[in-house]
Amino acid sequence: MGKLKIVIAAAAAGLLPLSANADLSLSGQVSPVLLFGGDVENPEIADNTGTGSRIRLRGNHKLGGITVFTRYEIQIQENQSFGALDGSESIDTRYAEVGFKGKFGSFSLGKGDGAANGTGEVSYQVTGNILGGGHLPFFAVRGVLNRDNAANVAYTYYDGFSRNSRIRYDTPSLGGLKLSASLTNGERSELAARFKRGIGPGKLTAVAGFANTETGAGDRTMLGIGYKFKFGLSGYYSFTSQQAAIEANETEQFQVGLGYAIGKLNLSVDFGEHGIDGENEFMGFGAEYKATKQVDIYGGVQNFDNGDGASLSATYAGFRYKY
Repeated sequence: MGKLKIVIAAAAAGLLPLSANADLSLSGQVSPVLLFGGDVENPEIADNTGTGSRIRLRGNHKLGGITVFTRYEIQIQENQSFGALDGSESIDTRYAEVGFKGKFGSFSLGKGDGAANGTGEVSYQVTGNILGGGHLPFFAVRGVLNRDNAANVAYTYYDGFSRNSRIRYDTPSLGGLKLSASLTNGERSELAARFKRGIGPGKLTAVAGFANTETGAGDRTMLGIGYKFKFGLSGYYSFTSQQAAIEANETEQFQVGLGYAIGKLNLSVDFGEHGIDGENEFMGFGAEYKATKQVDIYGGVQNFDNGDGASLSATYAGFRYKY
């Protein structure tokens, strides 16, 4: 990460004995992925939407015992991997927020994560394998499979309402427990609880989230729990659901997985079911190698089985460079 530190000394004609320190940091990542094998008709180079190429600016300003912070982030993708046509370009403003943090917790306003966003992704929060297994590679593989095959891959998972223009509050950590609440434009609200703490020979992670809509259609519930031993073995379970429409059946998803970290190498295997009766299945194996602080190399195999009997698979490999 490159960092530019700006020190501002404000003294208009020597009349304002005011000084302030502000940190401005520039960072980002580039995250290409190559998809091949299985049901991918032709090898394809894409940008991994699950952890896409981005550029961000962060600012921090000390004001007494309070830190004023801001974040502006843009995702720029060429041939995005998820739900797009070959050769498509995508530019998305992910964050545009300002906030305050201190002993009271943090308060933020603008476009950013809703309180429950991320609670449906306990897989990588426990295993640490953000690129090789779990939910994120699903974004990379599913989109290209849908482009190369007539059959639709009907597997998904439900998380919070992602990034929206919202007002959000997070409590300080209370013995490893943090509570969050947010309200977006359009009367959508989110609540979440996150717990992470060392217990016994490892660390316990537990997350819960609820996302509510004004009409009730689209309400989401997310639960997840996992444990990682100090010697590298980890396991998790997650359950999420969405109310498709008023008085309609809920669509549910569950996922389980195991991970094992050996030095800089992180391995994981994941299995999940999705649908009203679990008719769609997903299975994946992935590996991520953290070559340096800036470079991650990853790859794996994923398979989708639909309730209509269609089965699709793909192999993927890529790297992510962070600066």
